[in-house]
Amino acid sequence: NIGAIGRRLFQMPLPWIFRLIWWNKFNLQKIVKKDFSLGIFLLIQLDILRILPFKPSLIILSDQVNDLAVALNNRVIITRFASFIKDTLHLDIALMTNNLPTTMQRLAEWKISPDYLLFPFNVDGYGMNPSKKDVEAYASLINKEKIIAIVPKFNREESNYLSEYNISKTLVGWF
Repeated sequence: NIGAIGRRLFQMPLPWIFRLIWWNKFNLQKIVKKDFSLGIFLLIQLDILRILPFKPSLIILSDQVNDLAVALNNRVIITRFASFIKDTLHLDIALMTNNLPTTMQRLAEWKISPDYLLFPFNVDGYGMNPSKKDVEAYASLINKEKIIAIVPKFNREESNYLSEYNISKTLVGWF
């Protein structure tokens, strides 16, 4: 973590480095102790700095980071991300997952409610873990305005399938 952070940090413009230091002024002791959750969060912040010039309306926590936090039952990674995005950047929060049932269970446990959830949801069941049936069942419990379905291609068949579930937002070709 620390090596990756250092390499990325030295490639960034000086104003971005100062912003990162400002954001983490109260975390210096944890940085020195090589806190795993904070290391992940610093890498997230480094990526966020690169996209802020494009004025995004939402920030998506990737499935690699979200699913790792969920699998490790590491609430801190998700809560730190959510509070930073909401409280510091004033943007919407989106979590991407490849395991909707487990992610929803953890979010309920942790009392975290993202603005959007992105997950594979397609007619072939591609990437829908643990099964298409399980993901469909859990998706039916979510406010449809919060769902962004990840589909491998967009065609009439996918459109009809998403319409059956009243899902209107899609991310195409992420796989």
